[in-house]
Amino acid sequence: MTPRRATLEEIPGLIALNAEVQRWHAETDPKRFHAKVDPHHLRAFFADQIASDTASLWVTGTPDHLTGYLFASHVIRPGSPITLPQVRLHIEHIVVTQNARRRGIGRALLRAAEDEAKRIGASEITLETWAANTEAHKAFEASGFEIARFLYAKTLA
Repeated sequence: MTPRRATLEEIPGLIALNAEVQRWHAETDPKRFHAKVDPHHLRAFFADQIASDTASLWVTGTPDHLTGYLFASHVIRPGSPITLPQVRLHIEHIVVTQNARRRGIGRALLRAAEDEAKRIGASEITLETWAANTEAHKAFEASGFEIARFLYAKTLA
């Protein structure tokens, strides 16, 4: 179950996996997330990420039956009078299909992200997670992640 770089041929599997995570997000926060995503737009999105030099997309499973994916952006920020320059890898999406959880797939995807972060000279890996996603919090903490910042939101009428 070694993660590998996603290929264009695996986009249908990525779309299917994304539907699982999209459904959770739409149920958890329907004011922020679409209940369904246009597959043509998603196909173009994943194709762009696969081709990008500033993004990474790994998958697990077989090309016909993906069990997980992790999509990350390479974030390069120049220094300013206030902050030091920074290179980090930001995990945008991580999903493991429901019936493949607790088999080390998420941990393997996170290790692949760590290897990529080292390759690009990143000083850290970041991710955001929803407060309600307590199962994921445990997995991230078990992989060495710790809370570094809090994001507060206020819904405006």
